[in-house]
This record gives sequence, structure tokens and C-alpha cells, in this order.
Amino acid sequence: MRPLRFRWAERALEAVLEQIPHLEKEMLTLETLVAPGDVCFDVGAAGGIYMYLLARRTGPGGQVHAFEPRPRPYRAIGRARRLLGMDTVSVHRVGLADEKGSMEIRIPSWHGVQFTTRAFLASAHGRDAEQVPDGFTGLHSLTIPMTTIDHFVVDRTVRRIDFIKADVEGAELALLEGARTSIERWHPTILLEIEERHLGRYGKHPVEVVEFLTRYGYRMHVFADGVLSPVGEVTPSENNYLFF
Repeated sequence: MRPLRFRWAERALEAVLEQIPHLEKEMLTLETLVAPGDVCFDVGAAGGIYMYLLARRTGPGGQVHAFEPRPRPYRAIGRARRLLGMDTVSVHRVGLADEKGSMEIRIPSWHGVQFTTRAFLASAHGRDAEQVPDGFTGLHSLTIPMTTIDHFVVDRTVRRIDFIKADVEGAELALLEGARTSIERWHPTILLEIEERHLGRYGKHPVEVVEFLTRYGYRMHVFADGVLSPVGEVTPSENNYLFF
């Protein structure tokens, strides 16, 4: 049994989640797409909501790897993991792309206030890394450690991958390129945020993401009106797409 303070914190978090109307609707699909005992990757964990939901769904026999290279969110979700007693969760301060080493990320700011949730890789084959995004007034730089999903699997002896959620602000293709072996071996369900404006920063287009995964036997779906439905293209009306 969890200590009382863990149970209290978990109930408090659940109460907060129930009161937030704009949470991503795709969170409702986890009960169907993720099973107890699964191994899940949360890439771009940010505030840790998916991390928490995946840990709760996969249970004591599962495993969740949360990746968050930005210092402040990394520390925050690390504290949340400890507070909630999520022993099956590992938090990693590393970014995932198509090569090991280090990269610079750009953090948009508005009159000095940094918006870390809009950070993006500066060198993931990007052509507009120095361009200030619309609605912001500046950019801040931060060097972060990088690896690939395939390297991480080998380095950490990950037994398999069943589910990947990734919010990487346009670097989806770099992430997938670094996961070719894992995708071919395990064919995990993949949840991606895909937006043309973010991909365009790297000289890429949503069609390239869809074509990449189609070559590995995936079909793209959206979750709308409580139903998962196959779709053929990325549209402005949807940001999140499920591949399985």
C-alpha cells in the first residue's frame, strides 16, 4: 500500500485533472491503446500529465520512460514522480532525435518571459531555427544532451516499447529516424502532435511523417466524438494523430 501522503497527492492530482476542460482528448484513448505491463515512452514530457496517466495505466508491471531535456520541467516532473510514488517511472534529462551528442534548443520568449513549452531543436535539419515564431519577441538558446530511441534502448536494456507519445514541436521526423530499429522490431503505437507550422521550421511537411510511418505498416487515426477513426491526411482542425 502506498504511504498516505502519496495517496493524498494522487487524489489531489486526479481532482485537478477532472477540472481542466482543455486536456487533450487523446488521453481518453490510453485505456484502449495501453495495457497493464506495457513499456511506454513519453517524449517531451513537459508537465508530466501523460507520464502520470501512463504510469497509472501500465501499473506495477509496466514501465514509463519520460524524456524532458529542459531543466525546469525536468526538475518539476522528477519531484512529481517522487511525490506520487511512481516507482515504475524513470525521468531522463535528454532530448531524442536522429543522432547522439548535443544540440541547441531555442526557447521562444515574449518580452523576456520564456515559454518552454514552445521550445524546439535548432539543428534538427532546420532552416529557420533563428526565426522568432509569430507571437513572440525573442529566442533563448540552451544546449541539451541528445540521443536516439534506438541508442537509448540498447544503452538502458529496454525490453521492448509498446507505446510512444511525442510532442517535439516539429522534429517528428528526426525522432522517427532515430527509432527505425525499434519501430521495425516492436511496432509500438505512436501518438504524435503534427502541425505544418512546426514542421515547416525544419523544411519538412506533415505528408513526410505520414509516409514514413506508412512504410512501416502504420495507419493514421484521429480521436473525435469518442471514436478512433482512420484518416488519410493531416488537417488544421486536428493536432494529435495516432498511428498503429
